[in-house]
Amino acid sequence: MKRLLSVTLAVLLMFLVACTPKETVQPTPSTSESPIVSASPVPENGVAIKIGNVDISNDEYRYHFYSTVQAFMNQYGSLLTDIGLDPQKPFEEQQYDESTTWMQFFQDQANQGLQNTVMLSEQARKENITLSPDFSQQLEKSIESMRTYCIQNNTTMEKELKANYGGTVTEDTIRKALERMYLGFQFSTQKRNSFSFAEAEIEQYYKAHADEFDQVNYRSHAFAAEMSEDGLTVVDDTKAKADADAFLNAITDEASFLKYTKDKLKLETDNTLQTGVPSEGDALANWLYDPARKAGDKTVIAQDASVYVLFFVD
Repeated sequence: MKRLLSVTLAVLLMFLVACTPKETVQPTPSTSESPIVSASPVPENGVAIKIGNVDISNDEYRYHFYSTVQAFMNQYGSLLTDIGLDPQKPFEEQQYDESTTWMQFFQDQANQGLQNTVMLSEQARKENITLSPDFSQQLEKSIESMRTYCIQNNTTMEKELKANYGGTVTEDTIRKALERMYLGFQFSTQKRNSFSFAEAEIEQYYKAHADEFDQVNYRSHAFAAEMSEDGLTVVDDTKAKADADAFLNAITDEASFLKYTKDKLKLETDNTLQTGVPSEGDALANWLYDPARKAGDKTVIAQDASVYVLFFVD
């Protein structure tokens, strides 16, 4: 179970909302041909998105987009195929869920990250905050590590950037993107550290607003019970319970949960991963938010017209 936001970060976000105009991410239309990289989110030239009054070039967007993709792949590793993603196939040809492709999913993730980065970095600039020596040094180390990698692998920065990001991404593109990210992070850190709260105050605030801060990640699959003709009454949930119990007995970890949905239930796309917050009086929420709940716990719960198999991730 996670606390989504610390109290200090909540205060920071309220401060930013008060100080910053409402930002919107606006896709920029383009008629350009598809670029060299097979699963590309944007054409090679021009503006990819506009956040507030800030134009994000296609090259800078490419850096954020593919960095988002790589982070996701590093996180899920061997589970990628189990959740319905084949890295060797174009993202736009694969479904994340019934209404969203993997391309759209990654674009949404990149857009959200960029929106936060731009909001924070632009607020820093409005307050005449520039990159500190420490963060400037981190930026230079990041660039230098890329150069070192190219030397060690007998390639050039130009070839490596082309292979990883496509378009016309250059070292200057990477530097600009990193500077924006580091400045945003520096600003959020400075603001967060500028607030001072006693531990008792933080705990008191958290207890009073726990439903706003707590979040759980879990996997869930529902087996439908037999219903009356009007669809209002459960007639028989015997088979649903038997199917759920069989599924539960096959689960040893998250990978086995995904394997069962793919091999036994024949789900073509995975939509079992859920994120939840407390819901008073809900049997599923009562189990998920039990203080004793820990990663790897599993159960079967009958609720309404379904029998649920739940696996607690974190």
